Amino acid sequence: MINKLIDQINPIYNEYRENRSHIAPNLSICLMYDIGDFLNKYLSQNDIKPHNLYRKIYGRSEGSFDNTKKSYITREFLGRCFRIRNMFSDKEEIMSKFPSLGSFTNFRESMPFFDNDKYKFEGDELNKLLSLLNSDLSNKKIHSVIKKLQKDKIGIKNDRKQRLNDYDVYKKSFVDFYNKVYKIKLEGEKASESDLYLKLSKNLSAMCSDGIQYTPIEIPKNIDEIDRDFCEMIDFFTSRKTFVEIRRFRKVIDVNRFSILSEYLYEIATL
Repeated sequence: MINKLIDQINPIYNEYRENRSHIAPNLSICLMYDIGDFLNKYLSQNDIKPHNLYRKIYGRSEGSFDNTKKSYITREFLGRCFRIRNMFSDKEEIMSKFPSLGSFTNFRESMPFFDNDKYKFEGDELNKLLSLLNSDLSNKKIHSVIKKLQKDKIGIKNDRKQRLNDYDVYKKSFVDFYNKVYKIKLEGEKASESDLYLKLSKNLSAMCSDGIQYTPIEIPKNIDEIDRDFCEMIDFFTSRKTFVEIRRFRKVIDVNRFSILSEYLYEIATL
């Protein structure tokens, strides 16, 4: 079932990835809507939570010895597609509301004003926002107006902290795993996954700063969900081509926690 879903999603994702630098922003949203629609149908027909489905689709979580169908579509991207699917009734609505959208980034920054019950715009406010996004103003000017709206309506005061909510899934994985390891340490037990924990310890230490080489990991099939989610989080950040993602995550989780958890893992793995 998952393989069939991945077969449906992959061609659309590949089209988006290969053409996003020059495709019209409203068409990018439509492609993401299509992916979100497949996710929505699968979720409605199967007893699985969205984040667990995203984890299954993200193929690197399966380990190198698994020959099943794989995908490398991140949970962040899949979550945004599902969100877009629930934001609009169909693609015609997207094209109607954004006939001359100049920037997908500006749309992404405006998403809370379209679907967050706490900040959602209606009436004149919504019409003004749509006019802004479809205007012939420069994308930079539109972006600055949206940032002011965020500051006024949501309270985002520091541009450097934009998009940090995208890392909530990874934050939860970190906290759950940290608490588990801390409990093992308090009880003075040796970790059952000592080799894996040693590699995770090395990677956590490397993630404290840029430029340090990461240690490849293979995620075992028989580990519990907390361990698996954490391994997938580590795999995500250590497989990026730049340090942008991990720098953002270090604003979500204090870098000292990386270091402390690294020490805990080394301690319980070498008892």
